[in-house]
Amino acid sequence: MSALDPRAQLALFAAILLGVLFGGMTGLVAGGAIAIIWTARSGASRARAPLAAVLPLALFVALLDAFAGRTSEGIAAGLRLVETTALALAFARSVDARAMTDALRALRLPHSFVFVLLAGARFVPVTGADLGELVTAARLRGIGVDAGPWRRLAAWRALLVPLLVITVRRGLQLGEAMEARGFSTASRRTVRTELRWRVRDSVAGLAALLYLALIALIGSRLP
Repeated sequence: MSALDPRAQLALFAAILLGVLFGGMTGLVAGGAIAIIWTARSGASRARAPLAAVLPLALFVALLDAFAGRTSEGIAAGLRLVETTALALAFARSVDARAMTDALRALRLPHSFVFVLLAGARFVPVTGADLGELVTAARLRGIGVDAGPWRRLAAWRALLVPLLVITVRRGLQLGEAMEARGFSTASRRTVRTELRWRVRDSVAGLAALLYLALIALIGSRLP
């Protein structure tokens, strides 16, 4: 995927994500298979900790819907949360942030929006690593992150506050660094690299459209 134009990479990622979010059970199954393969190729060991930390939240979402009498919808919502996290982690690790910036700018998106989007995407694996460190620290302090489901939910609640503090502190540091470098959305910007759309990129874009069409077709025929 790294050999493709970043715009083609975005098209493939968007197709997979849309299939997971709106493709019903077909999109969940296909997205889950892609997430497993992609995570294994991009480094399964690095994704294990953040995914394990997301599982209690997914379980909590599923239980809430189950208590409301929507068990199947709750399971689907929990799976979507886990798969979306896995896909986002794999995508963030397998693409170049500078190339993604050039792709989004080539799509005529405002620079301020591009910067916020890319900065948020780069924070996904960093926040996942922070969460993994918090889980390790919680284990060393005897907090039941590996206990039963209810104790895991309580442990997750205890991890949210330090994770929020770390994330806010990192955001403030980013803001100070931008201010020190004279960052301004009003200044005119130049482009270092020129994107070139090749035949393989057209094939990738067509594959993204066919993927969505196939999921919609299979989903419409399922009972």
